[in-house]
Amino acid sequence: MVNQENDHLSISSNDNNITNVPLQPPQNEGVHNKTIYGSLAYNQAIQEINLREYEKMRAFNREMIEKQTSLQFEKEKIKEIEEIKVASKFITVDVYEGVDSCLYVALKNSEDKMITGKKICFAEKIKVTKYKSCYKNYCNYYIIQWGERQKKGVKISSTEFSGELLEKKMKEKNVIFQYPYKYREEIRDSLAQYLIKNAEEIVIPTTYGWNLIDGQWYWAGENSLRMEVLVNEHD
Repeated sequence: MVNQENDHLSISSNDNNITNVPLQPPQNEGVHNKTIYGSLAYNQAIQEINLREYEKMRAFNREMIEKQTSLQFEKEKIKEIEEIKVASKFITVDVYEGVDSCLYVALKNSEDKMITGKKICFAEKIKVTKYKSCYKNYCNYYIIQWGERQKKGVKISSTEFSGELLEKKMKEKNVIFQYPYKYREEIRDSLAQYLIKNAEEIVIPTTYGWNLIDGQWYWAGENSLRMEVLVNEHD
């Protein structure tokens, strides 16, 4: 006789009596634990793989963003340069002395209307003197002075004279030029042209002794301003 109660099998017979036989075979606990451990290790391995792939994707995205940012910056820079080139074709620059004896720059459009006028230097009464040697084979020099007593100054040869060099030398004397940066080349050129145009020219003896100046002989003593002395003088 076979009876089933609560998932157990009860068998009775004339020869034997077997009761409480489980319907399922007993499980091996060691195999069960190995199965759980293997599952956890598998999940952890999958998570590590996903994390590495995530970091790779983030690095790739950062690289792409940096490339796009750099490319955008280059495009904007090129656009700015092109705009400056186009604008410079329609802008004229004039340097002039204001009522306060300081230098100003005027930017004008194609219709000769002033766009802006700005003081570019706070040094007052800038004066330029061009000293010419009585001998043609000598280089001529510009002496740029400013201030009430005209004591401060810089020296530039006529072959090197430029607005950029003038600005650099005057900066060494604590005189700063200020102007719109995108028109710096045009302003420097106009500044040099203005100063050269308004320079006073003086012919001086070249060496110690007799010098022929404008068809007349001139004696240059030790205390005379001579080109050989001017060349060797520091600013």
